Amino acid sequence: MKKKILSAVKLYSFIIIYCITVFFLYSFYLMKYNKENVIIEIIIGISIFFIIGLCYGNFIHKKGLIVGIISGSIHIFLIKLIYFMSVGEINMNWIVILIYILSSGIGGLIGIMFKKII
Repeated sequence: MKKKILSAVKLYSFIIIYCITVFFLYSFYLMKYNKENVIIEIIIGISIFFIIGLCYGNFIHKKGLIVGIISGSIHIFLIKLIYFMSVGEINMNWIVILIYILSSGIGGLIGIMFKKII
C-alpha cells in the first residue's frame, strides 16, 4: 500500500511539473512568435504529445493506447482552455487535434514496452 501511494505521489508531482513547463513554453511561444510556421508547430506538438503518451504509458503500464489517448485528450483540453482564457477566442483545428491525440496514443503503446522509469 505504501509503495502505491509513493508511486502515485511521484507520478502526480512529475505530471504537475511537466504541465507547468509545457503551459509556460506554449504561452511563451504564442506571445513571441506568429503562427506563420505551422509545420514546426505541428512537429513540436507531435513530439510533445508523443512524450506525454510515452510517460503515461510507462507510469501506468496497462492499456497503453487508451491511456495515451486519454492523456492526450486531457492535455488538448487544458491547452485549449488556457488559450481561451488568455486570448478570448476558441481556435479548433480538428485535424491537428486528432494528429496530436494519435501521437499520444502511439507514445502510450510504446511506453508500456519499456521497463518502468518511476
